[in-house]
Amino acid sequence: MPIYSVVAVKDLVIFPGVIAPVFISRQDSVKALQDAAFNNDTLVFVTAQKKNNTSSSSDIGADLYRYGTLCKILQSIRLPDGALKVILEGCWRSCVSDFYLNDGILKAEAKRVNSQENILTKEAEALCREIRSEFETYAALNHRMPDEVIKSIEDIQVPGIFADIVASHSTFDFKLKQGLLEEVNVIERLEKLLSILL
Repeated sequence: MPIYSVVAVKDLVIFPGVIAPVFISRQDSVKALQDAAFNNDTLVFVTAQKKNNTSSSSDIGADLYRYGTLCKILQSIRLPDGALKVILEGCWRSCVSDFYLNDGILKAEAKRVNSQENILTKEAEALCREIRSEFETYAALNHRMPDEVIKSIEDIQVPGIFADIVASHSTFDFKLKQGLLEEVNVIERLEKLLSILL
């Protein structure tokens, strides 16, 4: 199973197909990014912390979700306070079988998780239509959301990608987003997303 450096983030879920700027201040995540750059690794495993604290536990990775996203590092800039600003591109849903430390760097054995039923059936098409309508209403009420966000979802024909893009642009709690990331059945993911938007 492939091994990746682990980047833990607070209150954030990065979905496949999304490019996101992320500020990294957690030292083990900064080390993981530096290790990936040093080893010319283009992918890191990005996952959310379960809690906002970074207290250590005897169980390595206990404070991290096992589902995350394999992300490509597009850009990394060191800030004056030692933190990093990175631009990450979400590539694949992934699940960790094991976290461990290697020379003080948190690593994960992770495998890609493929979406199930990721074709545009009549049921998926109907759900996408309903979600698009609800998301337009949601965006209209959220005055900070640019019009380009609505336009960006109009032409997406793959239901799983559609659900991921809509979820990534929504401002609901990261735990709800984490639940959507962990849902590999696309019809169920669309149904969950619709119930959150309603």
